[in-house]
Order: sequence, then C-alpha cells, then structure tokens
Amino acid sequence: MKENINKSLSRYKPKNNFIVLVVSLLVLLSLLPQILMAISKDTNTVLGTVYGKVTDEEGIGIPAVLRFISPESDIFETHYTDWLGGFELHLPATRYTIEIMHGPEYEIARSSFTLVPNEKKKLTFSLSRLYDLSKIGWFGGDAHLHSSYSDGSDDVALVALAAISNGLSWAFLTDHNTVEGHSEWLAARRFLLSSTLLEQKQQFIAIPGEEITTELGHFNVAGNRELVGWTPSKGSEDLKRIFSEAVLKSSITIVNHPFAPDNLGYKNWELINFFNALEVWNGRYPPYMMENYEAMSFWFELLNQGMKIAGISGTDCHDITGEPYGSLSMAPSNVIIDYFPISSDFFDEHEAEFRSWFRSGLYPGNPRVYVNTPVLNEFNVLGALSRGNCFITNGPLVLVNIDDKGPGEVIPVIETKKLELDIKIMSNQPLSKIIIIQGGRIVKEKKLAGLTDYVTKVDIDPNIGDWIIVQVFGNYPLFAMTNPIYLDSDVQEVTSKVKIIGPESTLIYNGSVKVVSKTPNAMNALIQACIISGNSWREMGGLIVEIAGYEMQKSAGWMYEVNGEIPTVGAKDYFLKDGDEVVWYWSSW
Repeated sequence: MKENINKSLSRYKPKNNFIVLVVSLLVLLSLLPQILMAISKDTNTVLGTVYGKVTDEEGIGIPAVLRFISPESDIFETHYTDWLGGFELHLPATRYTIEIMHGPEYEIARSSFTLVPNEKKKLTFSLSRLYDLSKIGWFGGDAHLHSSYSDGSDDVALVALAAISNGLSWAFLTDHNTVEGHSEWLAARRFLLSSTLLEQKQQFIAIPGEEITTELGHFNVAGNRELVGWTPSKGSEDLKRIFSEAVLKSSITIVNHPFAPDNLGYKNWELINFFNALEVWNGRYPPYMMENYEAMSFWFELLNQGMKIAGISGTDCHDITGEPYGSLSMAPSNVIIDYFPISSDFFDEHEAEFRSWFRSGLYPGNPRVYVNTPVLNEFNVLGALSRGNCFITNGPLVLVNIDDKGPGEVIPVIETKKLELDIKIMSNQPLSKIIIIQGGRIVKEKKLAGLTDYVTKVDIDPNIGDWIIVQVFGNYPLFAMTNPIYLDSDVQEVTSKVKIIGPESTLIYNGSVKVVSKTPNAMNALIQACIISGNSWREMGGLIVEIAGYEMQKSAGWMYEVNGEIPTVGAKDYFLKDGDEVVWYWSSW
C-alpha cells in the first residue's frame, strides 16, 4: 500500500535530488520494522486458487471486474477476467466477499466464501442486464485515462480490457504530452469492432487523445491522430497556439481538474471560451467535495454568465486496479491524511464519506460520461460531448427532457407556454434523493427512500433561471448529474427537409431535422443531418467547412440548394424558415 501511495504522490515531490535522497533514507529507516514484518508475512502466506467464468443471462462469457475483500486479513484486491469472462487467480487463504461488476447497466453480484490453503475453488457467476441505454442512444465512456506510455501503471491492452470489463462503450486514451500509445489504442478499436468476442452485445470505440501538460494547467484534446505541440507555456499566446493546433487536428478541448493544487489546476480563465468542456468531476477527488465541489460551483457561475460549456467527468485513472484507493479504505487515518493531504479536522468530519469513496474504487468508468447520439462513432461522441448532450455518473442513470429536448439542447421559451420536465432514473443501487437546480438555485428536492427506479414530471417556471440541471444521490459516493437544458426566449425552432447526396450520387441522408438557434441556417441543418445519420464532414470529403454557396460552384466540393435554388450567400448566412427544403450535394464541375 505504501508503494502505491508513494507512486501516486510522486508528482508532488521536491526536485532537489539531495533532499529527495535524505528524505527517502529517513522514511525507509522509520519504516524498516514494518517492511521486515511485511516481508516475513508475505513469505509465510499460504495461497489458494480461485477460477471460473462470468457470463451474462444467456450463458455467454463477458469480461468483468472482480473485487476480493477481506477486512480481517487487510486485503482489498481488484482483478479482471480475460476477454471471454474467464479467470484463474492465486490469493491468500482466508475468508472473502467477492463483488462482480460490469458497469451500472448490470446487476452487481456478491458472494462470500472461504479459501483454504492449497485449495482450488471454482466460482461461476451470471450477471443480468438491468438496463440497456444503447437502445435509446445513450453510451457510457471515460474521457480521461492513462497508460504506461506516460505515468500510468498498465499497458494499452490492459486499459482496453478494463474499459470493456467496466461496461464502457467508448474511452479516450490521454497520456501526458505523448501519442505513443495511439497505434495500440486504435488497434484495440479495430480488433473489438471486427471481433466476435463480445457477440455484438457491446460496442467499444477507442478514441485517441492527449493530456497537454503545462505549467499553466492540464487539459485534454481528443480525436487527434498526431501530437499537439505542448511547449512549456509562457502565457496565453502559447495556449491559443495549442488550441488552434487542436482544432486543425479535429480535436475537442477539455479543462482537466481545474482546481487541483499546484500546477495541476488551470489558471488562464480568460481563455475558457476556447474549451468545449470543463472536467467538473475528476475521479481522483471525491464527488461534490473538495476540488470537485469548487469546479462544479465555478461551472454554475459560468452558466449563469450565459456561457454554454459542457460539464463532464473523467476518472484520470492511472491504475486499472484502482489502487491505492482500495487499500486506503482500510488504512489508518494518518496515512489517508498524508496522502491528499487534508486537515485532520476535515477528515474526522468526513471519514465515513472518504472510506466509502475509497471502497467504491477508481476504475475506468467510475465515474463515467453518458453521451446521447443516434449512432455510436468517434465523430458523434466528440460532438455530443462538446454540445453537452450528456450526463455524468458513478452509478445512477438519469434521463431528462423538456418537449423531447435533453441536456445540451435549447428550449424556445414562450411566455404563455407551460414547461414540463420529464425525469426517469434507473440504478443498480438504492437511491436517496433527487435535486432539481435552475439557474444555480435548488427549486425542488424529492426523497427517494431507497428506490432504484423513479419516474416523475415537474412543472418548470422559466422565469426562475435559464438553465436546468438534475442531480441524483444515493449512499455516498453514489451520484449523477445531467448537463443543462437551456431555456431561451430569443431562439427559434425550424423544421427543414434535408437531403445529402454524396459522390457518385450516393444518398447519404434524406429526412427532416429540427434546428434550434437564434439564427437557424443551412449549415446548422447539415450538422443536424450528420448527427442523425452518424456521418462526419471529414468522412464526406473534408470540404464542408469551406462551403460558401454560389461563389463555390466553379470548384469541386460540397454545394447546397434551398427550395431548388442555389443561394448567393454561404450556408452559415442563409437563414432557414420552417418547411425549407435543403439539398447538399457533391459537385465537381
């Protein structure tokens, strides 16, 4: 446990090598009796073997997380099955509680057993799927993961296995200032998409990324295939250069752990408009406490200033076994206080919450982001995150909408129109309460008294505030939070018929789209059609960002017509009316 804690704290160590040497020698001398005792204990440990398989309700093997807990023997170990759900592990002989998990859409199986010395015990488990959000276009993922290519403990293949075992549908690999792991990460995506291992029950999209690590803070880019230059930042101009490079490499940008101590936090808030999202829940801190509480409160301030920026979570996982968090759940108080560090008074006040949080583990997807998209692919995941079409959770699944518009979307407000918020909550663990926040104020709170499923409708007064968020709580640290649904009296909603015809007259999309904007235009209509059909403009020739309209008709590329006529202005400047018919086509004359 000491080794794991010291490894996690290595980024805080002083840079003077002599000081490090002296301190290290003093620490080793002080710990020498415990080290000798641990060595003696490990040498005399008698092992047994557990083996078996985890399947779904149809008897098909699925990769899963296995946690072996023995408080009387001071053991908290996390393991993973193989890709087919099989496992064989050698453990100290003692009594265990085992937990088997495959994410919040599946039940959590628990069992107790005693492993005697030299025994070979067979264990089999079947996990029932309680919910399937993919059927309604919701896909859970992790926007912040590390591998051994930077300061993570695990190789890329193990990170991919852990993501799948935790029930994720997508994940970013975001090592510090390197893209060395991208080739393996993308190979994992290709393998999983083409493999029958998962019996097509679970899709997984491995998305390349990078955690740009500077003296002015850390932030993720995702979607880049090449390294985004990260020279040690000397000011805002360097950050602007990084943002520009990220955009050119088709990436989105995310502020990481903005209120973390030292150089881990973010400092240049005057550039917040350059970012697509803010990490308001970093997995290395407790939910809605400490740095995460500061980040969430600051996000609410930005929303009240009229800024539409997504709030997301990321585990920042550096070790797929969740260490040292599992071990900390059983550690003495002074070890926990030294690890963060926090004051002894603060820890005494919140000891129960801290130990429950440690026990919940820091694994890929805990917490996770669910994105809403009709088709699961990289382009749609990045787009949904940047628009805020998502909710964040470490368990509860929360679906909200007003007039069929969900998180990240805008509701046109008409004074005489009544607004009704639909809420549906599902959970594989008991829940305690639900809170509705409007414009930064709590407008409704409802006790749930241990329910796992809850559906309700709530009347909304648009005069109270122009954004709405729903939070769900269970026994700490169980928590979920939606992104805002925005209320705006200045926006318009128009419905257009959109047809997209690609090269060689290939029909890419043909249907209706709704555009909600202060200035609904033909480009908005195209983007909505791309989202619905699961196509990106990069896949459609790469020239849509350059579309201008009539003046482009002499060049090869994408063109558009409205109601059978070629406009004389660019697509962003052609404002649509309800019922307009827009045709996009590939032109080459």
